[in-house]
Amino acid sequence: MLLPIPKNPQLEKKEKKWNQIEGLLDHNDDILIDYARQFPNETNSAFDARKKYFLETFINKSRDLISAPVNSVFGQAIKNNFGSENSLLKDFSENVILGSNLLDLKTYMRDYVAIGLRAYGNTITVIDKPKIAPVSREDERNGLLPYLSNVRPQDVLNWYLDTDGDFLWFAYRKLYQDVWLNPFEERTPDNKEFHFLWTKTDLIVRDNQGNMNTDLSFKHNWGTVPIVWQTTFKTRPDDIIGNAAMEQTSNYIMTMNNLLNAGVHELYKHGGSLLLMPDDAITATNFTTDENGETIAKRQDKNGMFLYQGEIKPEYLVKQLEVDRMMQWAMFYAQEAADNERDLKSVAKKGTDGEMVQESGFAKVVDREPLTASLISLASSLETYAKKIYDKVSKIIKQQNDATFEFDKDFDLRSVQQKFEEIATAQKAAIGRLSPTMEKELFRNIIGDITSDTKTQKIILTEIDEAGTEEEMMDAQIGELVKKTVNGGFGKPEEKTGTE
Repeated sequence: MLLPIPKNPQLEKKEKKWNQIEGLLDHNDDILIDYARQFPNETNSAFDARKKYFLETFINKSRDLISAPVNSVFGQAIKNNFGSENSLLKDFSENVILGSNLLDLKTYMRDYVAIGLRAYGNTITVIDKPKIAPVSREDERNGLLPYLSNVRPQDVLNWYLDTDGDFLWFAYRKLYQDVWLNPFEERTPDNKEFHFLWTKTDLIVRDNQGNMNTDLSFKHNWGTVPIVWQTTFKTRPDDIIGNAAMEQTSNYIMTMNNLLNAGVHELYKHGGSLLLMPDDAITATNFTTDENGETIAKRQDKNGMFLYQGEIKPEYLVKQLEVDRMMQWAMFYAQEAADNERDLKSVAKKGTDGEMVQESGFAKVVDREPLTASLISLASSLETYAKKIYDKVSKIIKQQNDATFEFDKDFDLRSVQQKFEEIATAQKAAIGRLSPTMEKELFRNIIGDITSDTKTQKIILTEIDEAGTEEEMMDAQIGELVKKTVNGGFGKPEEKTGTE
């Protein structure tokens, strides 16, 4: 009897949090409904009524918070060098996926790996290779090189490490769907779950009933388990699972949205209840008389008279409609979410038990320069990931690893506005007359903010280098763009009077 592969207990603790983060990143409506929280003293009927508006009021900044540092890191210069132009690793890096659609390693890391590290603290990549055995190096170049695919952290089942800390085996699950050949005669094929087990010599694939799938299984004899698991912020050196600030940030985002939703819903209820009642609209339906014969409203708010629509009195969750205070708390949590992603406070200095640990050198950098530390941390993790990928691929294709992958970590954290203001100030002070090199450097710093097209960047850079005077520089392509921005955003330059 075949035993099922048990789920690693460490993963079970993380799965709920990872699903919560995935729901935010995908903005799945079904999952978002589950994010609505019932407040203390809120009745079930009132909660059900409020949930109808939950998605309408939902503000989701998750992707912005995740992608902002990724864009900053990949906006820097990247050195991806190889021992020779004929390196197979160079050919591999130019297309790392299977199929005709080209996707280079840099783009793959930006769109899949870096996002995973920021969101989940973990990225798991499988390195596979077509089963056809290449006869020559030329065969490998023509479509038989290894390729990459990522595994969701939630789909990892288990693993075992050998004494050297390498994988002895690694297992995960994956859904497959048979080819749908004739939609007129066939129903949509069902998704089937398969369990993949990689060892240092084999790939063994079974369905969830334990039956072997011979089409997907094969013997590779690569001498390594082709899995790269890159993590961030491990709580202990011997841990394999990493942590991400998003685990706490997602809670802030959920709390913020529940406060926003409750506040907006209170305004909906109150707005629906208020009516302007002229004297001639007073009828037995709207008003009644007390024991002294005085006319009174059937329903009365203590801060003023109102009549609500229908016969059911609005059931307020917030006393005295203190919606402003609720909105202030919502904005507090929004700021906490942004600060946590920027400063990494929830992962940089806490141990496994949640207690503050002795500050490391990195933790001190987080306190002193949180933005820089966050970007350097991400860049370093990606460099380690690239090295692991190249090491594994080299072993598979039996070639020495001659590749290097390195980010420029001299991050410029000034805003575009700051850079333009510095140029405007320098021109007003006639810095170009004192040091043309200094003025050119200010112009060079703005190129990446104006355009991401490498061809245009080279043209602008050439114009800046060839410009000999301030007037020539301002006539260049970048000069025209700067003048428009400065004149439009920071006030027009003073008009010159007299003769020069």
